[in-house]
Amino acid sequence: MTSSLFLPYLFAILVSSGAHGIGTAVNLTNDQFSIARQIHYEALEQGLDPKKVILLAECESGLKLNARGDLRTETGEYMAYGIFQWWQQSWDFYTKKYNLDLDRENPIHQIKLTALVLKNKGGGDWKNCSRKLGILARR
Repeated sequence: MTSSLFLPYLFAILVSSGAHGIGTAVNLTNDQFSIARQIHYEALEQGLDPKKVILLAECESGLKLNARGDLRTETGEYMAYGIFQWWQQSWDFYTKKYNLDLDRENPIHQIKLTALVLKNKGGGDWKNCSRKLGILARR
């Protein structure tokens, strides 16, 4: 899909997701556009619905590359990082499970691992957002 066709496609996906998505769609940065496009291609490659995977990223991080979440007030440390809010422990588990040498801080690697986990396991690792989007965990 060309860039000129992908932008209206992405805008429609984000607007359809509700109020939070509208804000992302209206204020979309070049980085967010590029990330959404990469998510689209990786989702297709893994046989996933690209719209759901893009919306999962939008729900988890607003499509922000360096988003941090799940602050632990007792330590001041953020546990979750990146587009899909990967915890280090989960990242380590899946990269070992799939025998992958990936960098948690690399957004392309985040997308690849997320798509692989979604394909094989479903959305259980992203409980709140996957429930909201209807991405079910596989048993």
